[in-house]
Amino acid sequence: MNDYQIVYRLPTIEEYQDISTSVGWTGELDLQVLTLSLKRSVFSVVVEHQNQAIGMGRIVGDGYLYFYLQDISVKEEFQQHGLGELIVQSLLTYVETHTHEKSFVGLFTTSNVIPFYQKNDFHLTREVNGMYQFFQRAKK
Repeated sequence: MNDYQIVYRLPTIEEYQDISTSVGWTGELDLQVLTLSLKRSVFSVVVEHQNQAIGMGRIVGDGYLYFYLQDISVKEEFQQHGLGELIVQSLLTYVETHTHEKSFVGLFTTSNVIPFYQKNDFHLTREVNGMYQFFQRAKK
């Protein structure tokens, strides 16, 4: 872990795209939209190795009562070294110090990493149904 540094900052657009591509997230986002989205993050961390961003994670939400972990990812060649854990713990430490006593922390994930989040005290529940909608506004 000595070769890795957690930095409390947003990833640059280039870093975000590089890390996202390396973990197989596809789809192009408009750079202006991505810039605005990143800037509106509540909190963000980047993991650096030899001055290069190799992992990231951020919190979105209202910053007080509702927090959602977003974009937690580590480049494939750096996975299985505890860096995802480092990212999640850094984000949760932020929540713990900026939260109301009954705040909600949520996330969406793929089934293959559910055990990872369960190790970090996240609960898979059938009592609450997570739902989503991709909204696409007609271009003018």
